[in-house]
Amino acid sequence: MNTRHVVSGILVLTAIVSGGCADTLSIHTQAFRLQTTEPIRRVAVVDFAGETGQAAADMLTMHLQRAGFEVVERQYLKDLLGEIEATKEGRTDATVVERVSKMGRLINADAVITGDLVKLNPPVFERKSKTRLAYEAATCELSVRAFDVRTREVFWTTWIDVAATAKTGEQLGVLDYLNEACAEVAESFVNKTYTDGHRLYRGTDITKLRLARTGARK
Repeated sequence: MNTRHVVSGILVLTAIVSGGCADTLSIHTQAFRLQTTEPIRRVAVVDFAGETGQAAADMLTMHLQRAGFEVVERQYLKDLLGEIEATKEGRTDATVVERVSKMGRLINADAVITGDLVKLNPPVFERKSKTRLAYEAATCELSVRAFDVRTREVFWTTWIDVAATAKTGEQLGVLDYLNEACAEVAESFVNKTYTDGHRLYRGTDITKLRLARTGARK
């Protein structure tokens, strides 16, 4: 199967803190999906590659559970992966597809989700004066894909780039830029009509977005 490769881009926003300014959330997205032969109900989320990739996988697991998916308990998944690695020690013919497919069958999962935490940058602050603070937005970039255990095909990929500015802190807090990226990934996985694009949310619109997502279902 030929799967479209998602090309990562970098989004860096610069903001100046001033009284009364609202928090902002900028989201760039690209996604690709193939129709699966059977419904996807039970999924396993493997730790993402990259620093703090485990935290990203944990957050994505939470959002998928909120959306109504049955998600394999992650500690059990880690133990199983360790056992599979042990069984192929000394071999060179085991491919990623074979390993993931075997794991999926053992845990009775329909799909396995994995990916890369490409970028996770906290805001960089620079004080200009007693009342003026300049900073670069916090950014998070994720590249994620889902593997159908039954067909051995990658049927879904998505790329998310989030930039978050917390000018007031009322809508955005510590690590929210990672959480928002994972929530967007889950939305892409749940919503079969999900489209590419760029969206910008300000102030209370961020809160409304979160409330809408927590009510999402397959």
